[in-house]
Amino acid sequence: MEVSGLTLLSKDHKKKLLNNITFSLRRGEILCIAGIDGNGPNELVEALTGLVQPDEGAVKIQGIDVTKISIQFRNTHGLTCIPEDRHKYGLVLGYTMEQNLLLKKYRNEPFSKHGFINFKACF
Repeated sequence: MEVSGLTLLSKDHKKKLLNNITFSLRRGEILCIAGIDGNGPNELVEALTGLVQPDEGAVKIQGIDVTKISIQFRNTHGLTCIPEDRHKYGLVLGYTMEQNLLLKKYRNEPFSKHGFINFKACF
């Protein structure tokens, strides 16, 4: 993964939430983002995972610029995120463990057919 010049402006474009963030990771490395709320860690995670589009810069995975490519593409090409609030963003609390695990592969057969999830396929 390569991140270069990642910049994210506030909604009113008056403040830089991220300013020229640049780093690279190699296969097998794990990046942990920590920081005080309001100093940019949440915004950085959102920009890396595709939840928000940065105003400047690029995010590359395996040499492919994914800055404007879907979250699903990023996931299938090796980007994984463990969110700060796993109950709110990481799990569907009403689902079983098996059903939550299925959510990463729900688009593939035999787990879905005609757009409907086949939960029986995970047992």
